[in-house]
Amino acid sequence: MTALKILLSMVLALALLLGGLLAWLHFADLTAHRSWLGAMIGNTIGRELRLQGDIDVDVWPELRLAVTQVSLANADWGSEPWMASVGQTELALRTASLWQRGPIEVRLASASNVDVLLESGPDGQSNLPIVSSESDADVQEAGGGIGVVLEKATFANLRVRRRSAQEEAVYTLSHLQLRADGNDQLQIEGEGRVREQPLRLSGRIGTRRQLASGGSIQYQLALQLGDADMILKGRREVPRPDVDGTLQLRLQVEGVPALLQALAVPLQLDGQVPSAGHLTADLRVAADSFEGALEAGFGELTLTTQLRGADNRLEVNGDIDNLQRLASIASVQGLPELPLVFAATLERRDHALAVPAFSLDIGGTKLEGRGSFAAEGVAGNFELDARGEMASELSPLLPELPFQLSTTLELDAGGLQLAPLSVRLGDSDLVGEASLGAASDGQRGALTAELVSKQIDLLQLLAVPAGPAETREGKAEPAAEPAAAAPYVFGEKRLPLAALRGNRVQIRWMVEELVTQFLVLEDVDLQAVLQDERLEITGRVVGADGGEGHNRLVLEAGKDQPRLTLRSQLRDFRVNLASGEVQKAEDIPPLSLSLDLNASGASPRELAASSAGEALLTMGPGLLTNSLMQTFSSDLVAQLVAALNPFSKTETHMQFQCGVIALLLEKGLANIDPVTIQTEKLQVVASGEVDLSDEAINMVFNTKPRKGVGVSADMFVTPFVSLEGTLAAPRMGLDEKGTLLTAGAAMATGGMSILWKGMMDRATGTIDHCKEEELQKYAHPPLD
Repeated sequence: MTALKILLSMVLALALLLGGLLAWLHFADLTAHRSWLGAMIGNTIGRELRLQGDIDVDVWPELRLAVTQVSLANADWGSEPWMASVGQTELALRTASLWQRGPIEVRLASASNVDVLLESGPDGQSNLPIVSSESDADVQEAGGGIGVVLEKATFANLRVRRRSAQEEAVYTLSHLQLRADGNDQLQIEGEGRVREQPLRLSGRIGTRRQLASGGSIQYQLALQLGDADMILKGRREVPRPDVDGTLQLRLQVEGVPALLQALAVPLQLDGQVPSAGHLTADLRVAADSFEGALEAGFGELTLTTQLRGADNRLEVNGDIDNLQRLASIASVQGLPELPLVFAATLERRDHALAVPAFSLDIGGTKLEGRGSFAAEGVAGNFELDARGEMASELSPLLPELPFQLSTTLELDAGGLQLAPLSVRLGDSDLVGEASLGAASDGQRGALTAELVSKQIDLLQLLAVPAGPAETREGKAEPAAEPAAAAPYVFGEKRLPLAALRGNRVQIRWMVEELVTQFLVLEDVDLQAVLQDERLEITGRVVGADGGEGHNRLVLEAGKDQPRLTLRSQLRDFRVNLASGEVQKAEDIPPLSLSLDLNASGASPRELAASSAGEALLTMGPGLLTNSLMQTFSSDLVAQLVAALNPFSKTETHMQFQCGVIALLLEKGLANIDPVTIQTEKLQVVASGEVDLSDEAINMVFNTKPRKGVGVSADMFVTPFVSLEGTLAAPRMGLDEKGTLLTAGAAMATGGMSILWKGMMDRATGTIDHCKEEELQKYAHPPLD
């Protein structure tokens, strides 16, 4: 009896204590204790909570809590002192449901005049208060219900601001209400604004009991955001020990461009964005795994995906029916009209996301890789391998050659690095490493590269496929309309100098053998440096058949007027412009060039009109093939060669002895004097000018026979030939009587016309221009 009395006494004492606590909560003035309550809650969440208004509590017949003027402090690094404030909030529960079996019954949940600021700190952390959480196993309950039956919820004047270093987005709700209807369905209705776009929301989200117990839920929501309309409907079945869960949904969107604009989605979609889109999902969820399918449509573009997951592993595979259609949305041109097939396996390992394998297939091209992302979502390491039988399948701009690419990609806070990097395209190869540093202090990351190639075959890389382009159906594409002739060779379109602004580049590329159409170069050393809007490119080359060259280009775009400087020095290169198949390299005339040029301007036309400098081109003895000279030249040049050389149609080869072209350029006016070409049987001398301001040409050529070689002057029926017009539309004039050309034969310096000067030269044309003492006048300076 004594023990029973003690137990009854303890129960009575506990009941009295609980009754006293409830009575105190019911009748006490909690407003007087708001500082203490705020401090207690603030210590729990690790952030100051300020209670400045009234606190009202009732415990019977329902538990009701009403609080006004609540403020929650921001993170210490936040841009404002307070993260959130609530003007008024109220929560009402049926008191008996707190100790009875079954869900808690919420009669009313309301809040008004709510202002929330969400922002990220310098290291990417959120300003939301961080509280310790239990593991999923501790909080997950069988059935997956929320354990709450909601009767009514109302919210008014809600504002959420999301702030970042780039912008601040504002989302507002003037009102939002959830209320159970006569069939126990929770109806939702509200309106507000998102980024100044009007928002309307309506629909149903299942019955109250289904939400509380985790039963089957059918939902349908309609949302209008600006000019965009969305409908979301589906069914959810929460997994239970003996039943798999399912999720079925379909999202339809009308007005996709308006939706992307309203949400300020950072996608560069410059092409024709389809107006309609949809997403369908059908997933089956078991206790420890799930699988299902996603299907999305975006205009005529279709994406299908299969998903399978278990524990920390996810397998994804699918396809996009038309890669060209996808790229055209972002105004990316040149991609093939082929399906893209993809597959990937993802695993969560400790603090990283591993990708044991992924692949992309486009026609005959395959990309494979493996790697991982670090937990912070920035650092990553990937090994990539790509190969294909025809690079042109990816883009018509690429040649019809097989290719291979392999590299290891590393991404961290310092930037992106490709090391090692190996590329092969046909017979051309490239190995080395490249990196792109992270942006800092308003500067883009610096691009650096060290590259080496054993061979670069430009003949193979630039080869044009024979025959007309064909579509997937095999039909030839119609010929494009010929473009209207441009009035100027040097166009007036401004150069894209803005691309140099803020960029930093340092590249070195060494090529053991560079194959071109006219010569083979060896030991090519190219370097490019871009810093502070100043681009400098230098190149040193050696000819496989002799010769050496030094070249330097400097473009200073940061000045008030962009400035270009070009210096080129080539010595004794055997450039096979028209020698054809020769027995030995010595049969190719050696070519030397000295060029010093500077100009200023923002367009090619401005640069040409302001250019100044000088150039000297000389050629030594060798063999030229007359047919090749006309085959590899324009119609006009072919006519000019035929007019100046009466042997071009009767003799196969020409024994070339020497050539000199000197040019002096000042304020866009190029004075070309002399032009001297000497072969075994004839001499061609010329002089004139080209005004780059309007691109007008005024040149006169004078042809004369060499004495002592048995050639009669009567063979030269067109000794004088003029070249007139413009660079874009040149024309040739000739006079078989040698008395008159056209008005293009303008007055030269000193009052002597170009024509008269040519006639005097013809009358006294006994000089051998290829003698050493004559060529000494046009000797090139030594290489720098």
